[in-house]
Amino acid sequence: MRLLLFLLLVIVSRVACAQAARPWPRNAAGKIEFTGRLPWPDSVRTEAQRQLLVRRWYRRKLTNDKLTAIRTFIRESGATYSGIPQESCYLLNIANDDKEHFSLCFHITLTPDEGLTYRFFDFESRYGSIDYSTNDALENTLALKNCNMQSIMESFHEQLVAATKGW
Repeated sequence: MRLLLFLLLVIVSRVACAQAARPWPRNAAGKIEFTGRLPWPDSVRTEAQRQLLVRRWYRRKLTNDKLTAIRTFIRESGATYSGIPQESCYLLNIANDDKEHFSLCFHITLTPDEGLTYRFFDFESRYGSIDYSTNDALENTLALKNCNMQSIMESFHEQLVAATKGW
């Protein structure tokens, strides 16, 4: 009976993992890329207000890096509109014995017009623990059949989708 229960649990978890993955947006070349436009709110009329809104949006929805890490990204990769780094990472730490951490890093292009036109591209997943680290193109990571990694990448995906829905 225990074996049957265990097998049922394994099957259910694999089905749940396979169903959880939603497709990532891709460009014509098949690479993962988020593009779109956020309209400026009516209350935001000046350039200074727009830039402040963009900086707040970036800090709240696109990164959880400390200010020193953001400044390093700007120094190394340059800045796009409103002083936002052209490269960004979102970090997820797992509190376990290996002190695992996962990052999703990507490049950003922001252009102000009737709204803020954004493009997130060149995605890279990074993993690190006490004795091992690796990074790879996100497309390669998503091709892995590792349910744990898929669920972590799905949480990053949800974060990006939420960021593109509004300020």
